[in-house]
Amino acid sequence: MVTLDGTIFDERERDAIRVCAENVAGVKGVIDNIVCIDPESGAFMGPPGSGSGGTF
Repeated sequence: MVTLDGTIFDERERDAIRVCAENVAGVKGVIDNIVCIDPESGAFMGPPGSGSGGTF
């Protein structure tokens, strides 16, 4: 199991990071705790399914 933590500024980065982690030999699953922040508005979106989001 791999846990992804950190901050990104583009949702495409989330997909790329997840795919990289999933393709490592021996990885059985990925837990996504990544937060995406829109650099222009300051709005943020939590991991998929977390229901978190808002503005700073």
